Amino acid sequence: MNASLLNAAIFDAPWTEQSTADFLRAAERADIPAGERPDVVERAKGQRHAVLALEGQRVGTLIYEVERGEMYVTAMVAAAPGRLDLLSTFYPGIEDLARRHGCASIRFGTSRPGMVETMKRYGYRVAEVFMRKEIQ
Repeated sequence: MNASLLNAAIFDAPWTEQSTADFLRAAERADIPAGERPDVVERAKGQRHAVLALEGQRVGTLIYEVERGEMYVTAMVAAAPGRLDLLSTFYPGIEDLARRHGCASIRFGTSRPGMVETMKRYGYRVAEVFMRKEIQ
């Protein structure tokens, strides 16, 4: 999808009840236990928040931080499940948002192997790997 043809926009905005609803749905789809979901929302509220809009209608939320000239995207969630590919639709706008904040780079984490290959097509490279072990 070509974002310019769809009139896609990303703009900073305050947190809303719709943002909360988006994140609760995303947490549920990600199989985050119900008891932990409010914490996910509270952490997101403490970061920068941008609205993803298409043809003037809100279709998603971007959560990010800016530190030392780098944008760290912590989450991008759709307002409702559907066929809209948020990444291909809004990626140029995410780069523009980073530039508006004076950033020279963008980073994010993923546990999805397919996302690594997808993002390489956007010019990303693997920069770090995190490991996790549950302990008793």
